[in-house]
Amino acid sequence: MYDCSTKSNEDNIRDVRAMVEYAHSRGCILVAAAGNEGSDKEYAGKMSYPASYDHVISVGAYGQDGLICSFSQYNDALDVVAPGDALTLVGNGPNGYVNDAGTSFACAYVSAAAALCRAVQPEGQALDGDELAKLLEYALGSARDPHYGYGKLFLPELLEIADGPVALGVSD
Repeated sequence: MYDCSTKSNEDNIRDVRAMVEYAHSRGCILVAAAGNEGSDKEYAGKMSYPASYDHVISVGAYGQDGLICSFSQYNDALDVVAPGDALTLVGNGPNGYVNDAGTSFACAYVSAAAALCRAVQPEGQALDGDELAKLLEYALGSARDPHYGYGKLFLPELLEIADGPVALGVSD
């Protein structure tokens, strides 16, 4: 499992692309924050790397109102959104807590969900990133959208379908 919150708006980092390919070839699930440029006119809607690479689960953020956060980067590579706004975190604020927001926090939810999905797989099965992406697509049940991906992370449904073998390339 690899959770990544660093990013670039250009696909020019050969070492990062090579790392993604290597990790994927070893069965690693790669989850990356889509970025916080959704309201930046220069970068909004553009691909963001490594989140936009093949074999990487790209994560955006939604708020307590259920709507996409204005800062959440969007593009055709976005896979899923998770809570990422008005989060109370341990920090240097009053009473040891701070409020913060960002796709990096949403990414942590999806990484945890990926670990749980892997944990419920039948013995001898090892869920990989492409299989997790297919599970997200199936569990969330909506067509891919540049702002929501396949939809909002919903752990109960995801875990229910993760408790079994996953076959890629099979259709109804």
